[in-house]
Amino acid sequence: MNETASSAVSQGDGMRALIDDIEVLSGCRAAAPNGLADSPVAGLSDSDALASLVLWERLGKLVDAGRVAAAADVDARCEVARGDDRLTVRLGFATVQKLLAAHTGTSVSTAADRVRLGRRIRTDMSLAGVPNPSRFPRVEEALRT
Repeated sequence: MNETASSAVSQGDGMRALIDDIEVLSGCRAAAPNGLADSPVAGLSDSDALASLVLWERLGKLVDAGRVAAAADVDARCEVARGDDRLTVRLGFATVQKLLAAHTGTSVSTAADRVRLGRRIRTDMSLAGVPNPSRFPRVEEALRT
């Protein structure tokens, strides 16, 4: 296995482990059947509840940025220029939006929103090998940071 492939495998394993850790720490698994009854903020003081609110919001923004970045990456793997090797063809989906919705459990509309934003902020290369800058460079930078 080459270095890039082994790096991607270890990153994927690391992401799965991180997701597991977050679910355990946040009580998501225990709360899943009955909403937020077992909320990790229940019983906190007012100041700790507000601090928790800020931290969860920061985490949500990181997750939202990751969702858009991942959707943009999958979208790039579904480009028509890839021919029959594109991900939608290999997995049997008519559109990238339907592929995302099926794999994430979101609506096709939500998937389409993520793909649309991902396309607008992605810097890629033109056919001539010249960089096509993001249409919204500040949004792209905000999502990266």
